[in-house]
Amino acid sequence: MRTPFFTIITPTLNSEKYLKESIMSVEDQEFKDWEHIFIDSFSTDKTIKIINDYKKRNPGKVLVYRYPKAGISDAFNKGIKHSKGVYINFLGSDDLLKENSLKIVYEKIKNKKYSWCYGNFDIINDKNNITKRKRYYFNNFHYNMLFFQFYICHQTVFMKKKIFNQYGLFRTDLKYAMDHEYWLRIGKKEKPFFIPKVLCNFRRDGNNITSKLWKEQTFEKKNINQRYCPFYIRPFSILFFYTNLMTDIIKGK
Repeated sequence: MRTPFFTIITPTLNSEKYLKESIMSVEDQEFKDWEHIFIDSFSTDKTIKIINDYKKRNPGKVLVYRYPKAGISDAFNKGIKHSKGVYINFLGSDDLLKENSLKIVYEKIKNKKYSWCYGNFDIINDKNNITKRKRYYFNNFHYNMLFFQFYICHQTVFMKKKIFNQYGLFRTDLKYAMDHEYWLRIGKKEKPFFIPKVLCNFRRDGNNITSKLWKEQTFEKKNINQRYCPFYIRPFSILFFYTNLMTDIIKGK
């Protein structure tokens, strides 16, 4: 059984609008040792046709599994269970990998023992124009910064499959911030490697969950933060973050 270096997991549900672009961003990568898994919730538009055309161009590398709609976390978890890759990435059906992202990541981590890594990203609109550049300006991961700012975009994360075997899968009771919870769950035990490159375009077109339900996301993240930091109150968290950040810098972490 072939073991690709990367597994890319993409949930789909009537995703035809941007799916071809997202697929092209994977297919055009210079680094070719990947498989692409789609977890589809019985799309009724051209989604499956687009994926099947993609499969024909890449036999054995593109797989699609269909399940009833049960949320993003559930789709991620099903993709993980079907995956064969050493490292797993979660790419939205409307998001794009940057040119040569896979090669960049491979070259950075192939001889390292890091369990996961992440990078910078650009936010784009429906016309593919960059509306915001998201950069992490520290060379090292700072756990406490997660309470202050959600700066790790899951589209830029590449995580060893064994991490999910060790720490469990995404929480299916979370609708919006399942990735935020996971970074907090493992961040103290498994320090990631930061790659100071833009690895993906994350789309906000006004219609996706991130754009429409930001209040619900904020509330869910607040509850998660309080679970991992019982005295979490946002104004105090800022002071808490900067105090710990300065401590890390002084210690040279």
